Amino acid sequence: MPIPSTTLSISKHSTPEYAPQFGIYPEDGSSHDIAIVRGEQAEAYARLFAAAPELLSALTMARNFYDEGRDESDPTEMKVLAAINSAIAKATH
Repeated sequence: MPIPSTTLSISKHSTPEYAPQFGIYPEDGSSHDIAIVRGEQAEAYARLFAAAPELLSALTMARNFYDEGRDESDPTEMKVLAAINSAIAKATH
């Protein structure tokens, strides 16, 4: 499943400090949130959500880099590649 290349941003909603709420929206001119995150860690989760497309792109580039010249006898390198593949699978399936 392809991931849209839209850049995402976050906005703090007008909520009391004890109940923070952030919206995640595309920077393509749409004014509608695609997700709302609430709770104590709302800002951190919203920032992670907004960074997800760029993180997926970076992981895909890293996987391509490892695929070109990996050393299958290096257990550390293979663990890193397995972690990259696992994260990509979670994001795309």
